[in-house]
Amino acid sequence: MNARELPNATPPKPRCHFLELLTFADLLKAWHGGVMSEKAGSRQIKNSRRKQLRAIAALNALVASSLTGLGAEAGTPCDAGELWEPIVTLEGHTSEVQAIAWSPDGAWLASGAEDGSLFLWAADTGELLRSFPTHARVIASLAWAPDCGQLASGAGGGAMNTIEIWDPQTGEPIRALTELVGWGFSTAWAPDGSQIMGSNGGGRINFWDNDTGEVLRTLLGTAFTDYVWSVAWSPDGTQFVSGSGPFDHTAKLWDSASGSVVHTLTEHATTVYSVAWSPDGMQVVTASGDRTIKTWDANTGALVQSFLGHSSTVLSVAWSPDGTQLASGSLDRTVRIWNATSAELQATVGDQVGLKYSVGWSPDGDRLAFASDNRIEIWSRCP
Repeated sequence: MNARELPNATPPKPRCHFLELLTFADLLKAWHGGVMSEKAGSRQIKNSRRKQLRAIAALNALVASSLTGLGAEAGTPCDAGELWEPIVTLEGHTSEVQAIAWSPDGAWLASGAEDGSLFLWAADTGELLRSFPTHARVIASLAWAPDCGQLASGAGGGAMNTIEIWDPQTGEPIRALTELVGWGFSTAWAPDGSQIMGSNGGGRINFWDNDTGEVLRTLLGTAFTDYVWSVAWSPDGTQFVSGSGPFDHTAKLWDSASGSVVHTLTEHATTVYSVAWSPDGMQVVTASGDRTIKTWDANTGALVQSFLGHSSTVLSVAWSPDGTQLASGSLDRTVRIWNATSAELQATVGDQVGLKYSVGWSPDGDRLAFASDNRIEIWSRCP
């Protein structure tokens, strides 16, 4: 089923290059190099025959969807009084989607899953544009370069603890960033595109030169036995924020030039899974396993507001581009939209069935995408 057009929406002027749609051979090659090369690990598929059948089923699903809109399923119109409406559901992954990321122009949406699959979609139609030949067991994080020319994926599992840089036009890898102690839990491009920051197990935050792939420096964000789950740059690149746990359940604000901690945010009771900087650079937001979301003054480190309502771990949080709203995804299977100033709950969207590992606003702020089990849903503001 083809996705209907967004109501009253003006398509963004793309900075990304046009991508050819996948052929059957592309899909077969990608899945042979990705799903069927899955390595042993904590969620290993021990039966090789089952693994082959799973790969074949995934391939069949993708090919079938290519005949009917490449994975796009249309939503339904707004009812009276509703604030948000479903636009399209992206289907093709065969395991839980762990990460999503909008391209800087809003034309594309990248998604990575627990089985190591990495897809690129046309955000307006839901068409599957490309599958990348990854060899990772899990894609844990995604980030676009500011100029839309590169896509970074943080991977984990076995010996594949790397951040891979991809050319979204060709689908080919550009380089692999190594020196990760554990999984690439979070990946973020510097606003000027010169550096890539990645957080991982072992409590470390690494920085790589984007041109050479060389490690510029490594910071110890927390104890070696802990994890740094999330990192984010300030809009001007002069600072960054990190969230960690389960032992050190804090967020830290850092000076980018010196690598020193400016503020330590200590109000959460357990792991900080997600962090983000407000578009104006004045506040940061944190989401935690204690079921709360909190905003903080970036200049003083003081707590500004607590957002209450989720009944389980909050895994992902994102500011709207205009800074007026927050979106959060949780293990309670809900995606919630909040007033960023008052902490008032404004809407709950989604099917409330799948786990919501990742949420993200389109660059124009009119659409919200989120992972829901093995699907990605895109919702739009009602006209």
